Amino acid sequence: MYMYENAFKYFKMGYSAANAWFMFLIVLTLTFLVFKSSEAWVFYEGEMKKSKPRKEAKRGAAARREEPSI
Repeated sequence: MYMYENAFKYFKMGYSAANAWFMFLIVLTLTFLVFKSSEAWVFYEGEMKKSKPRKEAKRGAAARREEPSI
């Protein structure tokens, strides 16, 4: 409402445009902070499975070979 009044009631278009840019930068900064901090409050189950070493990896290549099905 403040921007609208400055732009169309008091005809301060430049001041209103600068105010819009300033608010855009604030929202952009807050969005960036939320994306960067999302690792702290979002749990991805797939990441847990990838981080644990598999028992099969410790055995040799012959142990991983499958038996041919008849």
